[in-house]
Amino acid sequence: AREHGKPPARAIEEMVSILAVLLGEGATLIGMNVPFDLTFLDRVSARYNIQPLQDRLPPGGLRAVDVFVIDKEMSRRKGSRKLTALCEHYGVKIDGAHSADADALAAGRVAWALCKHYPKIRDAKLEDLHAWQVGWKAKQSKSFASWLRGEAAKGNNPAESNRMLADADAVSGDWPYVPRPVAPTEPAAPLW
Repeated sequence: AREHGKPPARAIEEMVSILAVLLGEGATLIGMNVPFDLTFLDRVSARYNIQPLQDRLPPGGLRAVDVFVIDKEMSRRKGSRKLTALCEHYGVKIDGAHSADADALAAGRVAWALCKHYPKIRDAKLEDLHAWQVGWKAKQSKSFASWLRGEAAKGNNPAESNRMLADADAVSGDWPYVPRPVAPTEPAAPLW
């Protein structure tokens, strides 16, 4: 990045602009754990005073398919839900895992495989699938936070239990990105 990269503000503006154009033309964002990437993009946009992606789109303009959320809802299997594990489970080829281009291609292939495996996903209208993922992510996050609290209660190490409780409190059910916290406002001064 140092040798061949661009200044961060310019690179972020270009990424956000390209995504806004593509999504504005009806493209769908496909990814793995979409809130991680979209929240990161939102925060780095704010850091460089760049208009965030969601503010450049009309209502409903951000359409996403999150293979992590869909797999977790549709498949009740135990085990890892990392992208490489999803690829293995659905028989998807992944070359060069953990590089941006390989991971993006793999997420697209997993989305295709999800459609083949689950008629509900294949036959869904994109607007419905998007809305389902909002609800699924909220439900999954609530379940994970509850599990963390249960594990913390079983623990014999108070420091570890406190860390798990803090992690449970930090779990976000927001999807497809975590909104920025609203700054507290000053209480209104009394009128008399």
